[in-house]
Amino acid sequence: LYMQGLTDLNPTQIYINEEQYAKPINKKNAILTQEKVDKAFSKPVRSTSNKATFIYNDITYSVTILNGKSTNYLGVTSLETSKTSTIVRVASVERALIEAMVRPNYSGGVKQVIESFSRAENFISILKLKRLLNKFDYIYPYGQTLFFYAKYADYSLEKLNRIADIFPDRRINFYLDHQLINPKLEKESKVFYPEELDN
Repeated sequence: LYMQGLTDLNPTQIYINEEQYAKPINKKNAILTQEKVDKAFSKPVRSTSNKATFIYNDITYSVTILNGKSTNYLGVTSLETSKTSTIVRVASVERALIEAMVRPNYSGGVKQVIESFSRAENFISILKLKRLLNKFDYIYPYGQTLFFYAKYADYSLEKLNRIADIFPDRRINFYLDHQLINPKLEKESKVFYPEELDN
């Protein structure tokens, strides 16, 4: 988000994604039930201990190496900006937004993800977002999450309608994040969100 200009936050936590090899899908686990989803999101989000720190210009930075889902680095691009001293590989705008909505705790939290979606509206491709999300083939219904963030970022009705066809059945009530306090259900996306968003 920082590299793509979607946040004003100057991060001191740096995340590097090292993709895992492709794993066979456990078809039994891939069948979602409301009970499974409720149980999974009532627990803390999984985190890694694969971290290191360094100090630069008297600022301490933390580097976390994530073992991400195998995607053959789809949606990864090379970028050089005034923020870096060399060309670096980063997520495209569309992939960055998907990664942020899947793991908002790595991205400044739910409110920051909404802000990033808002900033991106005029220069992202809804088609690219949908294609990436489909190719990533998540078990969880992140199409509902995408709709929620687009709606809360005040996307146009046309764009919301184009996103809505990703999740036609909407049989699962999903969650924006783990261990939400006083969650409320947004009825159109069927996503639970933190009550503080309404304040």
